[in-house]
Amino acid sequence: MFYTHYVTFGDFPDEYKDIDKARAIIVPVPLEETGTFLSGTRFAPDEIILSSRALEWFDESLEFEPYRKGIATIASPQWERGNVLS
Repeated sequence: MFYTHYVTFGDFPDEYKDIDKARAIIVPVPLEETGTFLSGTRFAPDEIILSSRALEWFDESLEFEPYRKGIATIASPQWERGNVLS
């Protein structure tokens, strides 16, 4: 048996990840074709989501934890390479 854990933006508690209740929805879009210099931009959304686990949950300027309003992460859309419009 394998245990898999789908990493979501911020990796907040499950009750704040419900897509039907979330006030924000993260859509990781890996667009490699839009880069003009080096390849690898398709990995950016996954890296941003992984790095978001280190975010501070409490926002000092708002004086509350915004994730409590709900932040859902959906799976990356999959396109055929070179055709993002289909």
